[in-house]
Amino acid sequence: MSDSRNANLQADVLVGTWVAQYPETAAVFDMLQIDYCCDGEKPLEDACWANGLEVLRVHSLLKHTVAEAGNNAQPDWMHAPLTQLCDHIEQQHHALLKDSLQLLSDLMAEVVDLHSDDHKELRDVRQHVPKEESILFPRLKEAFDD
Repeated sequence: MSDSRNANLQADVLVGTWVAQYPETAAVFDMLQIDYCCDGEKPLEDACWANGLEVLRVHSLLKHTVAEAGNNAQPDWMHAPLTQLCDHIEQQHHALLKDSLQLLSDLMAEVVDLHSDDHKELRDVRQHVPKEESILFPRLKEAFDD
């Protein structure tokens, strides 16, 4: 594991930091039912103990996952240019949302149409991704273009 991404693979690292630095570990945490979002401020050791898991086994699984993914030359999103991150979110995550969640989008549109007078926040949710793509990301790219 000479990859520089593997420099900080310790059991005392926060669960949220594991996922931020090594996104491939999210699948492991999901499988083990370790919350890396709301409980992301817990060290890996504490999260394992809280979930009745053996720290050494979980740590080993995470290190193996990171080593395997290291062969795929993933970008370092913690240090990537903001414009590259915006493009990645739009091309990967927004495209997946649009493709995978069309039914949900249609249902959301119907709910918004029926209830937006009572719940203004529904309109905001529906407009989130288009606003990112048409306003936020272009401005970020303009401001931080290399």
